[in-house]
Amino acid sequence: MQCSHSTLREHYMTDQITEKSAILQRWYDEVWTKGRLEAIDEMFGESTLVTGIMPDFAVNPNDFKQLVIAIRALCKPPKATVIRSHEDGDWLSAMVQMQAVSMNTAEAISATGMVFARFEGGRMVETYNNFDFLTFFEKLGQLPEGTLGLLLAGERLS
Repeated sequence: MQCSHSTLREHYMTDQITEKSAILQRWYDEVWTKGRLEAIDEMFGESTLVTGIMPDFAVNPNDFKQLVIAIRALCKPPKATVIRSHEDGDWLSAMVQMQAVSMNTAEAISATGMVFARFEGGRMVETYNNFDFLTFFEKLGQLPEGTLGLLLAGERLS
């Protein structure tokens, strides 16, 4: 069976608000934008591990609170929006767009990420994440603009 790219895209991606994507959007609103750390306990299972934030490292709900505090100290409260999502049984995959402003440079930050989460009883119990931290830290002024291009050209950051 042959399908055009747009047909596959329409089949596998949706902009519809589903129960799981609404929970994920609420997660970003409550935890990241409002800074409500208690929402982590409300929306994660007790043994939830968040993987993918850093290579070979998974964080539990308490460690994740520290991550939120650290990132919110670097930028004004971020606004994240679920822009694409797909559900399959207990799983949700979503593309997320984050907008923020650097505390140090006042520069606008726009970066995307992907999350793959498994839900039980309306709570995330397993998550896999990938976020464009390279762009995020460039916009914060902690990495030079065009870092990826520099690294691809063989440059070393010092």
